[in-house]
Amino acid sequence: LYLHLMRVAQQLARLQRKIYMSPKVAMAAVGMSVDHTHIHVFPLYAEKDIDPDGAKHPPSEEITVEAEKLRAALLEHPIV
Repeated sequence: LYLHLMRVAQQLARLQRKIYMSPKVAMAAVGMSVDHTHIHVFPLYAEKDIDPDGAKHPPSEEITVEAEKLRAALLEHPIV
């Protein structure tokens, strides 16, 4: 299961670098407040981008636009 999660995270990281042209992509296994595993994969432009206290909270319209970019990329490059 761990290896599968890492493969999926790596594929998502590659897609995000392609979409957002970020120098790196970060991965964080977080979620002390939930009783399941989930991994955050996100573009990384500067080390401060990892700090959740500095996270942006964009309007839902912007989230929808970005989600559509990811959906389109996943349709073109399905994760296996």
